[in-house]
Amino acid sequence: MTEKYTNLFTFLPVVHILVFINFSMQNTDLIDQSLAYRSAGLILIIEGLFYTFCSSKTDYAWKIFGWDDEDAFFSWLDTLGILAMGYVVVGFCLAMTEFDPDEFIWALMAVYLAGVGLQGFREETEAPWRRGFGSFGTILSLFALSMEFSTEGDSIFTYVTWMFIGIVAFGFGILYMNRLGEISNLYEIEGGAQMGGALTDLEL
Repeated sequence: MTEKYTNLFTFLPVVHILVFINFSMQNTDLIDQSLAYRSAGLILIIEGLFYTFCSSKTDYAWKIFGWDDEDAFFSWLDTLGILAMGYVVVGFCLAMTEFDPDEFIWALMAVYLAGVGLQGFREETEAPWRRGFGSFGTILSLFALSMEFSTEGDSIFTYVTWMFIGIVAFGFGILYMNRLGEISNLYEIEGGAQMGGALTDLEL
């Protein structure tokens, strides 16, 4: 398929939301404002999760689309993954606008962003944007969750959430250290190979 069709696929959730908004505005007797917000948020969350799943499929053999080369394919996957994350987050925000248990929404956002962050450390789906947005987004979502507890007077849950933030940050830190260790080992191996080649040339 051409580039315009892949871009159309990427922005399909926006089209669906616009259609739903138009439908809800014409049927206010069936869909009130609260239901409209929650339904729009649910649509974005479902489609965002589906796109997140699609962005993790790194096999360069999709039958529905075609690309000129692998670089274009992986660049499109990165774009799809970033937009998918945005769709899910916006969906949570829409649902949270008219949905009472904010703690549940922030917790779901933290779980989703943690999954995105962990994907960034997998060899098959590693990408800097996944690691960055996922790790920091998880920490910020958990911090927002702790603020929800503090406004309701549940101080014990606030402290527990802060402790969990520390554990999550420590876990992501370990993953980053392991990744940096792998990169440094790779540089050492390449440097040793180059040094060995130079010594061989000198001996000759």
